[in-house]
Amino acid sequence: WSYTDYKGNGEPQSLGVTYRGLDFSHKRYKLVNTDWSMGRFTSKDAVVWWCAGICNGDTKCMTYTVHTTFDYSGYSGSCYLHKYWLCDYGSNFVAKSVGSTSIFSAACRKEKDAKPGC
Repeated sequence: WSYTDYKGNGEPQSLGVTYRGLDFSHKRYKLVNTDWSMGRFTSKDAVVWWCAGICNGDTKCMTYTVHTTFDYSGYSGSCYLHKYWLCDYGSNFVAKSVGSTSIFSAACRKEKDAKPGC
């Protein structure tokens, strides 16, 4: 598993690349939180892969953002799924999250009708 540190400042986002510090600001259509019934994850990587799997398994999901946290029992996270990436300003991001080591995002797929101004 690997990721790229997101630098902001208009840096392009690539399909299939996981970025650390990228926090998509577009409204979510679904939020999935880890819960006690799942147990805690043993690493941040595992939380990111869990969220990526949810997005990849849902054809409506273009991008995801996962906020990871750690406590004495392990890692957990909140997985935000987004319906847009290249359309409807879906690639916009939260500037203050750039540089974060606990927020990860990626584009799983792009809109079929993606074109400038879609």
